[in-house]
Amino acid sequence: MGASVPTSSTPHQFSYLQFASILLSFFLSTSYALEAVSNTETDVTTLYQQLQTQNFTKSVFLENVPFARDRVRINFGSGMMYFGEPVAGKIRSAVFLGSGSIQASPPEGFEKDNVRRLLKAEEISSDFKTIVLRFTDDTADKLMGLGHLQQSSVSDQLKHLSQDLCPRLLKETGMNVSARQIVSIINHEDPGIFLAQFDGGRRGRFTYLFDPQSRIPVNSFGINAGEKGLIFAYDENIFANDVWLAFYAREDYDKGQAPYSDSYNLVDTSHYALSLGLIEPKKALDLTARIDLVSRMDALRAIPFSVGESLSIYDDERRKRQLYLLNAHDQDGNALAFLQEPWEGGFTVILAKPINAGERITIAVDLSGDLMRQVESTDSFYPRSTTNWYPRHGPLPRCPFDISILHRKKDHVVTVGTVVKEESAPDQKDAVLTQFRMEKPIGLATFAIGPYEIHKDIAKQKDGTQLPLEFYSMPGGRMAIKEDFILAEMNNSVRFFSNTFGQYPYPLFRGVFHPFRFGQGFPTTIMIPAADSSNKRTFSFIAHETSHQWWGDMVLWRSYHDQWLSEGFAEYSGMLYVQLRDKTSGEKDL
Repeated sequence: MGASVPTSSTPHQFSYLQFASILLSFFLSTSYALEAVSNTETDVTTLYQQLQTQNFTKSVFLENVPFARDRVRINFGSGMMYFGEPVAGKIRSAVFLGSGSIQASPPEGFEKDNVRRLLKAEEISSDFKTIVLRFTDDTADKLMGLGHLQQSSVSDQLKHLSQDLCPRLLKETGMNVSARQIVSIINHEDPGIFLAQFDGGRRGRFTYLFDPQSRIPVNSFGINAGEKGLIFAYDENIFANDVWLAFYAREDYDKGQAPYSDSYNLVDTSHYALSLGLIEPKKALDLTARIDLVSRMDALRAIPFSVGESLSIYDDERRKRQLYLLNAHDQDGNALAFLQEPWEGGFTVILAKPINAGERITIAVDLSGDLMRQVESTDSFYPRSTTNWYPRHGPLPRCPFDISILHRKKDHVVTVGTVVKEESAPDQKDAVLTQFRMEKPIGLATFAIGPYEIHKDIAKQKDGTQLPLEFYSMPGGRMAIKEDFILAEMNNSVRFFSNTFGQYPYPLFRGVFHPFRFGQGFPTTIMIPAADSSNKRTFSFIAHETSHQWWGDMVLWRSYHDQWLSEGFAEYSGMLYVQLRDKTSGEKDL
């Protein structure tokens, strides 16, 4: 969202040694991070374990068998299909060894162009020798009815393929396939999901996913406009996935209208209370998140959340730097089960009992991890992931925030909203608790910590109101920054846009020194580098970030299809500002 890209509570503290011990045991264990739930209708522990360690009990021979999932057509030429044992009463996995082919036609011009660009072809087509499948739909029933039941031994290749799928996808995409199946099973989703990974053909290894509720496309790929089908392949040269094809369901194309991904959210988020522990930011961020939720469905049991999903596979960042869940509770203090694996871009919370549509619940989760990025020259710290460092359900939930930050006395902290309290932390020497509040619903939040100096000004708006301005700068001994210049440009910009677009939407406006080669605009708070050179590029840059208070904060995109509008309006706003500034030759009042 920048120029180059598009109630207080006491923080739950964990020592670094405690966290390191927990994390070490987490990685060394081959089991999953799942707390047992007692006295529930469904033993989630057993279900998850069965999904993770599949045993094959049935097999059928398939010859010239056509099979389709939405617009993807699979032909099983000749080979054996091995089925896993039933989980929660149904078969949920299979592996095919043999030969076959797959075809998928792009549904529209943009996707056709993408396939041509990536594959130099008009459609996605390939032969294959193996498929590994995970599903919660009727795939097993259909394939069993199309083949001939045969006895066949379980080979080492079969075991390897089955065991390799989930860890590979966790590392390469951040998705936890078994957790996604758990959500589908115990929330009784209909239709269920389908995932197939192909290999052994001319296209190499690639994966087809059809997720009718759009959860994996949103959480693992940031594709949130309602697309349900993805065909993708991991490219080790760029440490990321190429999405060959993304498409809506056939029924959506037939209707001529597709629901946005947030239409499938399981809950609405009504409030965040985030408590951050940053006493030792170089070692760990401790985060307690109290999230107020309202169920959107009956019999809701499992709620997936995203966190740290944009962390890279490069240098093992997502595994090493992720925030890991330590425990979860409901509003009554009851411990809740949760699922989270190393490399995962989120976690899933299992409720103690189902709740129905309209019911409210508060979930409190404690997380910790080495998420902070230090800029040594300034001794300042920033989250490695500026927008997904706190847990979220669904794309861009908008709600009020209360953010409390426990930090060293020598530092200042900043986030979105206004400071409502700053006081010495009880029972902690040389520590300060600073509390911020954002009463208006917002969709994006970030924070920073460092030895900032706070410089202030007042913007006198056209209607006579006075808007407090702040700039969190570096001390002169660390970096020479022209604070007066930056404050003046913020003042000019915010008054210009208030006159042009309507009243400034928040109670204050601040800038924070951001020692990187880009800026970002969050509600009340813009992150900007040392943009203090008096030239058109600087004027446009500060104005661009300022205008995001309107375009991107007050008016937020609903999906990535619309995000360009935010950047486009901000870029145009910067041009308007520079044009007027040239006309007035730098006069104080624009």
